[in-house]
Amino acid sequence: LNDLGLGTRVTTQEDETVPENAVISQDVEKGTMVDKYTTINLMVSSGSNAIEIPDVSGKSLEDATSALEDAGFKVSQKTESSDKVDKDKVTRTEPAGGEKMAAESNITIYVSSGPEVVEVKVPSLVGMTESAAKAKLEEVNLKAGTVSEENSSTVTTGCVISQNVASGTSVE
Repeated sequence: LNDLGLGTRVTTQEDETVPENAVISQDVEKGTMVDKYTTINLMVSSGSNAIEIPDVSGKSLEDATSALEDAGFKVSQKTESSDKVDKDKVTRTEPAGGEKMAAESNITIYVSSGPEVVEVKVPSLVGMTESAAKAKLEEVNLKAGTVSEENSSTVTTGCVISQNVASGTSVE
């Protein structure tokens, strides 16, 4: 533009899509006739300061935090249960690894607390047949322990006389 007798005023702006030092916009359209010595305002890209978030899935909290902080991010932590990721290992981040974010952005690390623990109440099994008692336990995701036989004058043969975890007890 200077060779054409025109002045330029350059302002830079961060832009995710326009490469560094390329013109984003100008205040005079291409092809417009202007007087000699007119100053053309140019908006030029300073590039992007977005940084790719490292994938820290499966790492320890300490290693994941170091990797993210070294990349220029701030880090916070939350826990969640996971059947697939070992306890105290990173299950995921938010935003996800591979995405790009500005430096100093906050990345949340989710750490596995292990499989979800569900408490259930032990059902009453006394008086049921062995197969009915086992089926009742399976309904609440429990399994029968050791089964032994005893004689009883009050309970029908083949039925449960007693149980060693009392009915109504909460177990994991």
